[in-house]
Amino acid sequence: MAKVYVICDMSGSMVEDGRRFVVRNLVRTVDQYFRLQNSTPEMFIVHWSSDVDVVKWDPGQDFPDNMLACCGEASGEVLVDKLSGIADGYFMLITDGYWTHETRKKIAAWNRSLPDGHFRMLMVGVDANPKLRGPSVFFGEDVLAALDNWVR
Repeated sequence: MAKVYVICDMSGSMVEDGRRFVVRNLVRTVDQYFRLQNSTPEMFIVHWSSDVDVVKWDPGQDFPDNMLACCGEASGEVLVDKLSGIADGYFMLITDGYWTHETRKKIAAWNRSLPDGHFRMLMVGVDANPKLRGPSVFFGEDVLAALDNWVR
């Protein structure tokens, strides 16, 4: 069974414009997509800011209220250190994309180390970082395109 990790950027900037609630809705959309496809991978929600917390997600489960807390700065080093040992996972990062240069480099290197197609990024917020682009980067409203034929 495939393992899907939905990484939720909950740094301080995600409190602006209700982005954390957009993140919650996108996580619910990912869950519903897999349930409607009769393909239920093992799912985990990852709360990411200056620290990383990985929580098992059961299909149809409510989004944990404590996962909506936004604070600090997103640390790529902490994220990659926590998740880089997971070789067979699929990773979807939901973010506004405003990170330090070091975090961008760390996440890009981690993405390159993953099997082809195992990483997706969903950009949220009208001011999402335009410097982040590529075949694995989607806007939040294109979540279904990002999920299409992704997990096998």
